[in-house]
Amino acid sequence: MVDEGERILWLMKRAFSLQRREVEKAMRAHGVTAAQAGVLTQLLISPGLSSSDIARNLVITPQAATIAVVGLQDDGLIKRRPDPNHGRIRRCFLTAKGQRIAEACYPAAEEVEDKLLALFDDEQRAQFAEYLRLFLGEILEADAAVGRTRRTARAASSARRRRR
Repeated sequence: MVDEGERILWLMKRAFSLQRREVEKAMRAHGVTAAQAGVLTQLLISPGLSSSDIARNLVITPQAATIAVVGLQDDGLIKRRPDPNHGRIRRCFLTAKGQRIAEACYPAAEEVEDKLLALFDDEQRAQFAEYLRLFLGEILEADAAVGRTRRTARAASSARRRRR
């Protein structure tokens, strides 16, 4: 049995917690949360996103996106306007102040990444990134494979019942 402190998923959880704390601290220096900084960065890259678009892009719940958007709007960092083609959708845009903060947050996040990965050389960073991509891809493929396996098992079971 593998020592609990060496379990890969436990190590990933600890690494994520460390990353989350460090990013949160760096973003607080600019007066926003990590989630709000993510929203600002998304709007810097793609002005006019809806809260739903932001949630999908950041892989967060729609509720979390809405909380971040409302907070940013209350702080005067974004403006929301109705979508001209759909009355219920509100598009988000950076204010001048929001743009300044977004432009400051992106390099701050890069600094956190550099700090956290300082022990790795360029080749190790590339390898680590490749392992993470492989891991994420395998999860998606495994989910699809489970669905295929269940469909195959149901089809086989149905075929057996028909033969009886």
